Amino acid sequence: MSHEQPQDLPQIIIPDVILADVVNKPPQQPQNPPTDMDVTIAVNYHAATYDSYGRGEVSDELYSAACNYRVAVTAQKDSKPFAPAPPWVYPVMYKVLKPITDDISDIKDMLTRTTRTSAKLHNLEVGRGNRTTFQVVPFANGADPTQLPHRLPPLFDFNTVQGLSDVERTAYYQGYFPGTNLPDPEEQTNRILLAIGWRTE
Repeated sequence: MSHEQPQDLPQIIIPDVILADVVNKPPQQPQNPPTDMDVTIAVNYHAATYDSYGRGEVSDELYSAACNYRVAVTAQKDSKPFAPAPPWVYPVMYKVLKPITDDISDIKDMLTRTTRTSAKLHNLEVGRGNRTTFQVVPFANGADPTQLPHRLPPLFDFNTVQGLSDVERTAYYQGYFPGTNLPDPEEQTNRILLAIGWRTE
C-alpha cells in the first residue's frame, strides 16, 4: 500500500545560500510535512550558524536564511491538521457544559444584585453625599453606567444628579428603568435618586 505525500502543505525549499554553506553542514531536504528529525536538524543547524555568525564566519544573509529555515520547518510541523471530533462529541459536551454555563450566569446575576444592594445601602446612609460620596449603582442589566459603552458621569452626590444634562439624565433613567415610559425631567431625577438609594434627610 503506497503512502501519498500530503498535498495540503507547500514543500520547503532549502535556500541556495544554505546549500552553499562551507562552515556548517547544510541540512537535507525535509519531509512534507516535516518529521521530528527534520525539526531537530533545523534547530541544530540554526544553533551552529548562530555560533558561526558570532565568530564572524558566516554572512548576514546566511544567518538570516538559517533563522527563516528553522521557523519554516517548525511552523509546518506544528500545522499538521487535527482529525475532526466525531459528531457525538458536541451533544455530550453541551450536556456537560450547559449546567456550568447556567451556574456562571446565576453567579453573575447574584453578584450584580449584591453590588446594587450594597451600593444602595451605602448611599442610603450618606444623605446628600456632602461628606461621603455616593457609590456607583449598576444599571438593571448589571452594566456600570460610568464605563463603556455608556461613559456617563459618576453620581457622586445629590447635586451631581441634579446637574445632569438632559441626555445624561435620560440615559441614566433608561438604564435603571428599561422599557418604561419617559416621565418629565423632574420625575426622572427623583426616580434616579430612588434607584441609587438616596433618601431625604
